[in-house]
Amino acid sequence: MLGRPGFSTALALSALSLSFLCARQARAQPRAPDVEWERTFGGPCTEWATAVREADDGGFVAAGMTFVADDPLAVDLYLVKTDANGSLLWERTFGGPWIDQALDMERTSDGGFIVTGVTGGGQLCGADCVDSVWDVYLLRVDSEGREIWQRTFGGEGADAGRAVRETRDGGYIVAGLTNSFGGGFADVYLLRVDAEGALEWERTFGGDGHDRAFAVTETGDGGYIVAGRTAPRVGPDDVLVLRTDRSGNFVWQRTFGGPRYDLAYAVARTGRDEYVITGMSDRFDESGVLGVDQNVFLLKINGSGDLLWERTYLRPLLQTGHSLTETADGGWMIAASSSDGFMPRTYILKTDAEGGVIWETTLPGPGPNWSRSGGQTRDGGYIFAGRAELPEPRPRCTPFDLYLVKLGPEPGASTTFLRGDTDRDDRVELSDAVSILASLFLGTDAISCDDAADADDDGVVEINDAIYLLTYLFRGGRAPAPPFPGPGVDPTADRLGC
Repeated sequence: MLGRPGFSTALALSALSLSFLCARQARAQPRAPDVEWERTFGGPCTEWATAVREADDGGFVAAGMTFVADDPLAVDLYLVKTDANGSLLWERTFGGPWIDQALDMERTSDGGFIVTGVTGGGQLCGADCVDSVWDVYLLRVDSEGREIWQRTFGGEGADAGRAVRETRDGGYIVAGLTNSFGGGFADVYLLRVDAEGALEWERTFGGDGHDRAFAVTETGDGGYIVAGRTAPRVGPDDVLVLRTDRSGNFVWQRTFGGPRYDLAYAVARTGRDEYVITGMSDRFDESGVLGVDQNVFLLKINGSGDLLWERTYLRPLLQTGHSLTETADGGWMIAASSSDGFMPRTYILKTDAEGGVIWETTLPGPGPNWSRSGGQTRDGGYIFAGRAELPEPRPRCTPFDLYLVKLGPEPGASTTFLRGDTDRDDRVELSDAVSILASLFLGTDAISCDDAADADDDGVVEINDAIYLLTYLFRGGRAPAPPFPGPGVDPTADRLGC
């Protein structure tokens, strides 16, 4: 019979068990959040989404396109609004007798939406948008999807709006491509309009080959960073990044890439004058091993265009990063597509602030699917939009429906807020300073988050916080303390909360 282990043996076994447990915990990776719901929307033919944004009421609005009946030459711009649980609230279509297609959308400061894309043409605007005669289409709607105004811009060739953002002064910046103007086969097209859609200026950038913009963001000094692709008339593409001043005048241009194809589809500004970009790369990684086909990349540059770091995520499938969001913890969420060449799927990649992978997941969906847009929601979860292929055949139509999928918060996620955003509408504006004053001097409950109202992060909500916000908004003063300009957790310990 074996005797009971002595103390020294038991201690050794306990230490071994503890070290094994610690090793397992060290190797454990945070898991992706669970799918809360997924929905498809559409009619008897083909629909898909290219953009999604959270609405002020916690619901979601997606923008894309819908075929009119089964006519392959008649396509309308398509807007869908759901509640927070994905139930349909309304849907709207806009367009004329030809093709009208949404390629990007942004929520506006009044709770409405600004949409850009194309109108005209004889076929859908795909990766190039230069095979038909297009005009840039710009549509402004209110929170219920009712048209406020619409505008078109362009010349006699192909002109497309691929990205739109509201500027701090209430106007809009649109980036895309043109071969109506400029000197190349296609040039970057940058347009600035006022709050009513009146053109203030337009600029083109490029050489004698192919240059296109797919993304734009405003800089801290009121200028713009544009990201896309550049290539000679014959040859591979490089990532193109250019900076302009507030009037659209050229400041600098940078290219990034290897011997094959590299394209940028999304750009985001960090809290400082630094910018993170994602897209698709078909080049060598740091180890010198070529990716199987195409892979998601993430790179960061400073305000002068200098490369700070770069990551390429080598995976065995075809993968492209389509949209990019800074998350509440300071990391990055990339909405991507993944395919073996036959079966596309939505691929989500979550990284830390330096591009290190935290988790990744591929969504099965109701069938083959991909997402072109995504973002973090106020509850700490994520929303994605694209298209899903359905099993039921549709005569003369590809059986795609607009696809929305909502992921829950990450396990253990902290309460997040945006400094200065007292009413928690994801913006810092005049009404936030007014809310602080109303709470202090009228006794109202206008402040939804005390931590957000503490603009200078001194642990007290006082009149100085309202003055701080007003100086930042109207006199070019210091920005609110972190977390800003994106949501996050409070970096300092105090008694305030949300």
